[in-house]
Amino acid sequence: MRVFCVLIGFSMGAAALFAEQPVRVEVSRDAWVSAYPSEVEGNNGGSHRLKLKGIQEFSLVDFDARELQGKHVERAELWVRVEGDAILDRVTVSTVMADWVEGQGNNYDKNSNGASFLWAEGKRKRWAGPTSDLTSVTLGNGGSQWCFGDCSPPDSNRWQRIPIDPAIVQSRIDNECFGFLLVDDLGSEYTRDGNDFKYHLMVNRFLASRDKNRSQSPYFRLWLSNRDSSLPAQKQISANTAGKQLAAKRQQIKETLASLQREQPPLGDELISPRLLNLDLQPLKSRDLCMARGETIAFVVDAAPEQVEFAAPDGFDVAIYALPAVQSKFDPAVPLPLWSDPKWIRGRNRAIKTCVDVYAEKTTTAGQHQLQLLVDNQPLKLQLSVWQFTLPDRLRFIPQMNCYSLPENEIPFFQLCHNHRTTLNRLRYGWSGKVNSDAIPTRQANGSWDWTKWDRRFGPLLDGSAFAKSKRGAIPIEAFYLPLNENWPMNHEKHFRGGYWIEDAYDDAYWEQFRDAARLFAQHLAESGYDETMFEFYLNNKVYFKQQRDGRWDACSAAWVFDEPVNTQDFWALRRFGVEFWQGVLGIEGPQLAMRVDISRPQWQRNLLDGVSSVEIVSGSLRSYGRRVINRAHRYDNLVYMYGSANKFDVPCSTNVAWCVETWGRGAVGVVPWQTIGNDKSWQQLDPLSVIYPSEFGPIPSLRLKSFRQGQQFVEYLECFRSVIGNVYAEQIGDVLLAKLRFDSQTIRLSEADAGSSRYDSKLSDRLGELRFQLGQWLSGQTISEVTDQMPMIRPRVGLSSDTPLITPVVLGPAN
Repeated sequence: MRVFCVLIGFSMGAAALFAEQPVRVEVSRDAWVSAYPSEVEGNNGGSHRLKLKGIQEFSLVDFDARELQGKHVERAELWVRVEGDAILDRVTVSTVMADWVEGQGNNYDKNSNGASFLWAEGKRKRWAGPTSDLTSVTLGNGGSQWCFGDCSPPDSNRWQRIPIDPAIVQSRIDNECFGFLLVDDLGSEYTRDGNDFKYHLMVNRFLASRDKNRSQSPYFRLWLSNRDSSLPAQKQISANTAGKQLAAKRQQIKETLASLQREQPPLGDELISPRLLNLDLQPLKSRDLCMARGETIAFVVDAAPEQVEFAAPDGFDVAIYALPAVQSKFDPAVPLPLWSDPKWIRGRNRAIKTCVDVYAEKTTTAGQHQLQLLVDNQPLKLQLSVWQFTLPDRLRFIPQMNCYSLPENEIPFFQLCHNHRTTLNRLRYGWSGKVNSDAIPTRQANGSWDWTKWDRRFGPLLDGSAFAKSKRGAIPIEAFYLPLNENWPMNHEKHFRGGYWIEDAYDDAYWEQFRDAARLFAQHLAESGYDETMFEFYLNNKVYFKQQRDGRWDACSAAWVFDEPVNTQDFWALRRFGVEFWQGVLGIEGPQLAMRVDISRPQWQRNLLDGVSSVEIVSGSLRSYGRRVINRAHRYDNLVYMYGSANKFDVPCSTNVAWCVETWGRGAVGVVPWQTIGNDKSWQQLDPLSVIYPSEFGPIPSLRLKSFRQGQQFVEYLECFRSVIGNVYAEQIGDVLLAKLRFDSQTIRLSEADAGSSRYDSKLSDRLGELRFQLGQWLSGQTISEVTDQMPMIRPRVGLSSDTPLITPVVLGPAN
C-alpha cells in the first residue's frame, strides 16, 4: 500500500471562514491496548479510563460518521479530560485501516472479544494477517495517515485539546478508515536540578473514557462545511507491486533450488577422520573440503599444534593456529609462528587442538587436489575440491565487527578483519560526546583544520594501502564512523535551551557550526579521493545514560535516545540531525557519506526517517518487521544490516554462519555484532564479546571470527546464484530459501538493553552444509561473470532523497 503521512501543519484557510460553528461529535467506541509483552492480547474496552504511555500503551477511539456524510472538515480537535498528575504534551492521531471491536475488558482481559495490540477482535481476527499487529494498520502502514501536534495546557477542569489535521478526520467521514489511534509522543521524561538528573521511564497518562460519564467522556470538535464539488478528488491508494514481483519470480527460484537436490551427486557427508573436526568441533565431512577459488575453509585437528604438519599443494595457502583452551572452551586461534615463539606465554600448555585455514588462490585449477597432513607422524591425505567459480575480493555482504576502543597500534586489527572477509569499525567518541583526539584534525591558531596527522593515521585504511599484501588486495575498509556527534564540534551545553522537541532545543549557531564541520569533513574526503569507504554520521548516546552514572546531567551529552530510539521525540530529534547533516554536505561529490541509525523498534519509526537515514542497523526485530524495513530500503536506496551479538560459548559457531545467511535472505547487506574486541581477562575467563583477542603481539583471531568469514563466503555463493537467476532481490530468494532450510530463528535477549543473540535448531548447520555443497556444484556448471576487480563496494544513497516527506506538527487553533 502507498503510505500517506500528514505533511503540512494545519492553518486556518479561507474556506474555514465559511465553516459552520464547531460541532460536538461524541466518541462512539474506545479501548485502551498495550504493546507490553505480557499484555499484547489484553483488552480494556470496558475501562472507565483510557491510557497513553509512549510506545507501550495506546488508545483507540472512533465516532459515528453516518450523520456527517457530505461534510468537509476545515478544522478538528479531540477533547480529553486527563486524570492524574501526568498531562499530555505532543500526541499523534493516526487513522486505523482495519475494523475493530471495542470489547468490555478490564485489566488487560485476554478473554474479551475486544481489540488488543495483536488482535482486532478477540482472538479471532488479527489486524492485517497472521503475524501482524496494530502498527500494521496505523502510523503510515497499510494506507493509514497520521499527524502529531502539541496539546493545549489543561484548563481548570483538566480538559486538554489535541489538534488533528482535518484530512485525518475527513478520512473517517468518507469511510476510508475505522477510527483513530492515539499515541503519546513524549513517552519518557526527566527532571533536572543543576547537575542532578532523574529519568522518568514511560510515564502513565490517563484520560477519562466514554464509559465514565458524558460530562467527562472524550469528544471531537469539528468545524465543518458542505463539500465543494470543485474540490479535487481524494487521492487513491496505489497497490503495492512488491508482492506481485515476488510472486512472479518465486516459482522459478523454488524450481531451481529444488533442482539442486535432484541433479547433484551425493551430498558429500562422508566422514574423513575422527581427528578432523569443523568449527563446531563436530566431525568434518568431505563436503567441508570443497571450495571456490578465492575462498578460505577452516577445520580443526584434534591434536596439539606440535603434532601437526602440512604440505600445501601449489595454488593453496595454508595457515596453522594453536587453540589454547579458555575454561575448557576453544576459541582464540594463535598463529603457529607466534605460538612457537618462546616469548608467547598466553595459554601455554593448554593447546590440545589445532586450527587450519586453507585458501584457494584465484588462479588455482578447478578440480581435485590433495593436501598432505601428518598427525603424530601418521599420514593423512585430504581431498580438496575446487569449483569453477571465484569469490570476489569486494564484499557483497559485510559482517561489520563493531568496537569502541583499540590499542594504539590499531592497523593490525583492521588487517586481521580484512583478511577474514569482514570489516572493523570503531566508534571514536564516548558518552560525553568527547572525541578521541586522534580521530579529528588538528585545530590551527586561525581556526582552520590541519589534516596531516589524521591522514597519516587513517589514510592507509581509506585508500587501501594498509591491505596491499592481503589476499583481497588494496581494497579500503567498507565503513568508517565520522566523529560528528551532538557535542562535537559544538558545545552542547552552551547551545542547549532545554525541552523535549528538537525544533526548539538549540540556537541557530549550534546548527551552523554542525553543518560547517560536516562540510569540512566531506570536502577533505573528496579532495583526498577517499571515495570507496562508507563514511557514517551516527549518534550513539542515550539520555538515560545520565541516570546510569549517578544521576548526573554531565555524564552524557545526549538529551534524547539517539541509539535505538524509543519514542517519537527520539526519532524526531534524529531526523533533524540527519537533515542538518545532509544540508551541510550538499553539493560535495565523491565520498560515500551516510546517515546511519541503529533501530531496535522499527514498528515505531513511521516515516520519520524516510529519505533522511541511508543506513539502518536493525535489531532482531528485522525478523518481525523486515518487510516494511526492506521495502523502505528499496524505495530510498538504503542499506540495512541486522545487529546483535556473536554466538556465546554454549552455542555452536555455525550460528554465525546461519545468522549471515538468514540476514541476507531477509534482504539486508550485513550483520553487526555490537562489540567484538576482548581484553586481557578474555584469555582466562569466557568472554562472548571477544571475537578478536588483543595481545602484546597484536590481534589474535577466534574460531568465531572464522565462522563469520564462513558465513560471508556462503552469502557470496548466494549472490552468485542470484546473478544467474537475474533481476531479483535477495529477499525474494530468501523467502523460498529460508522455508526450504526450515529456519526457526529466535532472538534471545537477557534484558531490554541486551543487543540479543540468534538461536537456531541444532540440525540447521547440517542443512546449511548440504545447501552450500549443492550450490557449489551447480554454480560450477553455470556461466558466472568474474566481478573480482570491477565490482563497486556496496553503497547507500548519498544525500536527502527527493522523495523525503515534509513533516511538521499540526498547530492548535484558537480556543473558541
